[in-house]
Amino acid sequence: MRRLTVFAACASAALVVGLPVSASAATVAPAKGTVAGQIGYEGGAFPGGFHPTSGSVKIVAATASASKVLEVGNSGNFKVLLAPGKYTFIGCAQAHAVQCAQKGLWQKVTVKSGSTQSVQLVTFLAP
Repeated sequence: MRRLTVFAACASAALVVGLPVSASAATVAPAKGTVAGQIGYEGGAFPGGFHPTSGSVKIVAATASASKVLEVGNSGNFKVLLAPGKYTFIGCAQAHAVQCAQKGLWQKVTVKSGSTQSVQLVTFLAP
């Protein structure tokens, strides 16, 4: 009876504190975060504004030289899961000879575990 009581007390303490019950659970990577957004261009004929477009989104991690490229359809909408960290998002419009945004239009995003960040990427400013 004593052995069962001690086991129950230990098991409940692990659940309250949130510690993993098995050793293999300790190697789980942190939960990812989501970045959802839209690419397009700004300006153009009256009334101007933001116009979604197809293209691609370049995602560059701040801590590594690695990057990822997402192809985006005509709606301009995209969504990506990423590990927590800091990233730079760059929009590129295929409709305009794969013109990528100038550095001033790049968006810096901090991804947090379990949360969603929104971003609107402007590929270029139309007159």
